[in-house]
Amino acid sequence: MTGDCKIWKWELDITDEQDIVAPLATKFLDVQWQYDTIAIWGMFDCRIEHDLVPRKLIICGTGNRISIADVWKHALYVGTVQESNRRLVWHVFDMGSDLERTREYRGMAKVDILMAGNRTNE
Repeated sequence: MTGDCKIWKWELDITDEQDIVAPLATKFLDVQWQYDTIAIWGMFDCRIEHDLVPRKLIICGTGNRISIADVWKHALYVGTVQESNRRLVWHVFDMGSDLERTREYRGMAKVDILMAGNRTNE
């Protein structure tokens, strides 16, 4: 059986902001506490060869301050994670890639962004 999508997993550091390298137009599916760290899963269309791009993620603990301008303007909520042996709760937001945040691409559909960043063999 051949599928059209792949799902990858990344382990995250508990820090305010970080970049992970992911295929362009990755859709994050879930975030959970796994093996003493935060793990995030994302899906992408594997029928198209994607550029790997840095994506900015924001992790904010309950009660901590967060840049509201950044979150309201660019971020998508991914999920909330509670540590298994502690009382700490983390909220994860996807800021997307630099390409997705540029003025040129604002308002474009994900499929248009995907095609714009797609590699060609021509």
